[in-house]
Amino acid sequence: MENTLISKLKLISNKYKFIEKILIVPSFYIGYQILESLARYGAGWINLKAVTAASLAEEITEEKLYKEKLDRISTLESNFLIDEIFTKLAESGSLKYFKKHTINTGIISAIGSIIAELKSSGISPQTLKSKYFIGRDKAEDLKLIFLRYEAMLKEKKLVDSVDIISAACDLMKNKIVSEDKKYIVLSRYNVSEIEKKFLEKLCGKSLIIVEEEEIYGTEEPKNKWKEQDRNEYKFKDYTNTVSNVERFRWLFDIENLPVVSDDWTIEMFSSINCQNEVQEIFRRLVASKTLLDNAEIIYTSSMSYLNAIYKECEKLGIYATFSEGIPGDFSSVGKALKGFILWIKEDFGEVYLRKLLKNNLIKPKSQNWLGEKAIRPGFK
Repeated sequence: MENTLISKLKLISNKYKFIEKILIVPSFYIGYQILESLARYGAGWINLKAVTAASLAEEITEEKLYKEKLDRISTLESNFLIDEIFTKLAESGSLKYFKKHTINTGIISAIGSIIAELKSSGISPQTLKSKYFIGRDKAEDLKLIFLRYEAMLKEKKLVDSVDIISAACDLMKNKIVSEDKKYIVLSRYNVSEIEKKFLEKLCGKSLIIVEEEEIYGTEEPKNKWKEQDRNEYKFKDYTNTVSNVERFRWLFDIENLPVVSDDWTIEMFSSINCQNEVQEIFRRLVASKTLLDNAEIIYTSSMSYLNAIYKECEKLGIYATFSEGIPGDFSSVGKALKGFILWIKEDFGEVYLRKLLKNNLIKPKSQNWLGEKAIRPGFK
């Protein structure tokens, strides 16, 4: 069933068939999914591409970064820097609120997200006020980490994604906006303050906002795109639903849920565990003769379902794409590497090496290697 978003994008594609159209999305994967759905429902990709706000900013600032010899760092690299700063400050006793543990991944990721959000809102370490935090010590620790992070970026001539978008905003100040392109953004795309400022400068009057259906029982996001004068493609509000699948809009307003006859657009079942759930999903796909290319499994927790889905696909010989990727140790190479590192870590315990050999993860180069004076197996 073609949804309303795809319907409106098809209309835009047909209206501006020979004009370059740029769909601004939160991630390239989401963009790929939308474009794939467009193709599936008979809409061409002529002059249409999906990009992120960060990638648009990178194009604009590419020359500036080259001239100033600045290197862009990813979110992962940014977290590595924060981890280094956090460790040094914790070991020197400079932190009062945060404590260093054996594994700090969660804390580092959270601090990295906070710093990125503060920068996106135009808040610097100097303007960060302690009164907005529950604890003063937490505010002082965060301010110190933020200050060191900015200093390290400057020292190493590095820039993160927020710096690039900010630089792109500055470069767009005196630039005339070209109207030979059409920029498309979904109203629910909740951008940061600096991203919205950049996109408004870049797109000008060429921005098309596709307003989507109202979700009942929830508040509108504060940063929602809603300039009515640019809303060429506002969705009709369907008060009389014709199928069960449309009732998802009332998920948070069950009291006012419209009643429709059962049309099999939604089926519900339960199982004793997630493995059984996954197996039942594949049974139903086969029973309904649904093409696997048209099937998408959305789950609540990757910790529970990812392994179950991966194993079932592997057993059935089904090729699948996982949007968030899969852990490295799911592959035979990853398992071998993990086992080899564990063997070294546990002081070369025989049991770990035996497991690697038993599971055929590593193989000796020669069959008679045990008879050699010096045991030096070559591993594949």
